[in-house]
Amino acid sequence: MSRCDLLITHYVKGNAVDIFDNFTQELFEVLAPAFPPAKLLRYDGNAIGDVVEIRLGIPPATVVWQSKITEHKRATDKCLFVDEGVKLPPPLDYWVHRHRIEQAGEGRVAIIEDITFGTPFNWLTSLMKPVISAQFEARGSKYVSFFNG
Repeated sequence: MSRCDLLITHYVKGNAVDIFDNFTQELFEVLAPAFPPAKLLRYDGNAIGDVVEIRLGIPPATVVWQSKITEHKRATDKCLFVDEGVKLPPPLDYWVHRHRIEQAGEGRVAIIEDITFGTPFNWLTSLMKPVISAQFEARGSKYVSFFNG
């Protein structure tokens, strides 16, 4: 198994707790990538044990992605929840996404996408890295619009 780490940071105005409390189904739907098409099947929330499930693709060629929340911490200046892949679309065979929300100065919050993913092969993981990175980089303007719009 080959693994890769990504660390992508976006900044919005606000305070960490308010931003963290607004990581909701509505935000999840705003952040959905244009490609591949995604349909939300289940969204329990961000508490430990909650499940998020989406269907990716265009019928009949669809796959299900299911993640489970395995960690949740809420503090004044640093908040976190972690989703881990339970059922992943090929070629992914490993997924851990740490959503870190941290105060980054007066009225400024860092939203940190801390991701570790993997596939069965080094070359495939290397090919996936720019694709996954681009999808999470594209969230920046969506975060700003959602939180500061």
